[in-house]
Amino acid sequence: MKIITIVSQALGLVVLVPVIVVITLWLDARNDDGPSVVFRGGIFSSGELYQGPEPDWSFTDDIRLVELQLNETRDSRTTFIIASNGRIFVTCDFMGT
Repeated sequence: MKIITIVSQALGLVVLVPVIVVITLWLDARNDDGPSVVFRGGIFSSGELYQGPEPDWSFTDDIRLVELQLNETRDSRTTFIIASNGRIFVTCDFMGT
């Protein structure tokens, strides 16, 4: 009976600790300035909005991921960026659609 109790406690810790870690990271990331690797972020509060002529997007050849703020849902996402013929394209898989 003692072995069953010890195994149950160990199994409970193995399950409970990762669940608590994930929930804590999610709660912490939801108000961050931009998304993290796993969780969507809050509203961007740093940086400046660019207004001017179309920039040279060739620097995106070395960048695969960008962080974008969504206006409707008031949060931010990490997504892929692709440059072609001087224009950029951002992939979209919003909520699996």
